[in-house]
Amino acid sequence: MCTGKSMVVVAALALVGCAASEEGEGSDLLLRVRISGSEITSVQVIDRAAPEDFEDDLRPQLSGAMGIIWTDFESGETLADGWMPPMQIDQDEFYLVVPAPAGDDGALLTVTLPTEHGPFVVTAHVAP
Repeated sequence: MCTGKSMVVVAALALVGCAASEEGEGSDLLLRVRISGSEITSVQVIDRAAPEDFEDDLRPQLSGAMGIIWTDFESGETLADGWMPPMQIDQDEFYLVVPAPAGDDGALLTVTLPTEHGPFVVTAHVAP
């Protein structure tokens, strides 16, 4: 759906064969999010570990250019939200640390990206 200044694209993604280690333990996930044009093309779990094992600058911050909302799909609880630094024009991916969803239904990742014509929103359902 496209309005004057924003576009919403919804993509459902399953993480079949993701890069996460089966031995990894912890309550936080390191995600690699790839965006192409106006959609999220893939979300991969790169690692799973305790919160103190990941750098804080990979978590949503209080300010930035790219909005992030990470929501538990089953409960509807917002697990993480904030801002990330802007992606470079030639960059099509970014890394993000978020809490693992509690439910078996995964989580919903919503990203607001700035453009010269205004922001657009992309959303992906990330299944475990």
